[in-house]
Amino acid sequence: MINKKCCIIAMVSLMSILTLTGCSTMLKNPMKYILSQDETRQDNADKDNETTSETVDDNKDDSNSEPDIRVYGTEDNTDYSIDGMLAIAKDINSDMNNKDVKGVVLVLNKKYSEDVRFFLSLTVKDDKPLVIIPYDYNNGSPDYKVAQAKKYIDKELDKTDNADNQLPEGFLVNVNDYMKYFHGFPYQRAGIDIFPLDYIPVEAKLADIQKIMMIQGMNLLENWTTLEKAGKLEESLQEYEKLCNVRIDRQNTKNGLWKLTDAIASCCHKEEAEYITNYIYWIEKESYKMKKECYDEAVMLQFENIQIPVPAMYDEVLRAEYGGDYMTPVQGAADHDYPFYGHMEGELKKQIKAVGFDGSVEEFCQEVSSGRLWV
Repeated sequence: MINKKCCIIAMVSLMSILTLTGCSTMLKNPMKYILSQDETRQDNADKDNETTSETVDDNKDDSNSEPDIRVYGTEDNTDYSIDGMLAIAKDINSDMNNKDVKGVVLVLNKKYSEDVRFFLSLTVKDDKPLVIIPYDYNNGSPDYKVAQAKKYIDKELDKTDNADNQLPEGFLVNVNDYMKYFHGFPYQRAGIDIFPLDYIPVEAKLADIQKIMMIQGMNLLENWTTLEKAGKLEESLQEYEKLCNVRIDRQNTKNGLWKLTDAIASCCHKEEAEYITNYIYWIEKESYKMKKECYDEAVMLQFENIQIPVPAMYDEVLRAEYGGDYMTPVQGAADHDYPFYGHMEGELKKQIKAVGFDGSVEEFCQEVSSGRLWV
């Protein structure tokens, strides 16, 4: 009796593990899951051919007068289960690979449109226009909306900038080539900042002198234009040269001053220090310093879909910069108004209009970063 119970428990456990493994594969890599299920679905199709045919026929529009633009979901009978969405994704991927297909129109129940769109963003290659129409089937046939979507797809392929070549309000569209070029990043006003870390002298007096030199040097650089207009720049430079006991080349004065502040920040060696810091931050925040051992070793941690090296003592580093509650999210932003980003902002505005979003650039980025809007 006991052996029989053990066997039953073992069988149930094994089935649970297999089920969970399948779910895990689905969540981690939906596209891989689709491909792995193709063979299974084909076997099921042979056994239950009539049911499968009815499902596919219900989803596809039989009256599609333009075979080069596929239309799905014109009737409110779409299956919104995982299997149903996988079937839709498979059909759309097939269309994307079909050279005779210009684009795809997908009509969805308004209630499920955002969820399905997110699912498709993980499972469908959007090499061609994919227009999603969130629709309330209580309003009757969506034929008019479908006709608008087809018109948009035709004009999209013409690459015209005509005002008529805009996505009708409320429609959703896949990300276009520009966004793909930048790996799906929604806003290109971004760059990489490099913050060098330097050693702080153990001797307090030396550290204070170093800080005074840095403060005065940074003040000169920040107030350069004001001092120049007031005719006090040369006088201020001479005072700083006297403090540092150096002579700055007047052929390239500002660059020479930058080099001098960098030399001041890096004058202490590792064996003469216990802590490291970014001197620009340390000037304003005394607590912004970490033990030099924090960066001796690195560990690999997950960041989105890649792994990056971070300090092994990352907890101490984060506490020094953000405080003890660094795990509490704080909304904030900062950027540089460089002319370089101007054309990128213009392109982003086009994308905002293309996905049917009615709002500013800032609101669009906030919606995307919060996960409320998928593009």
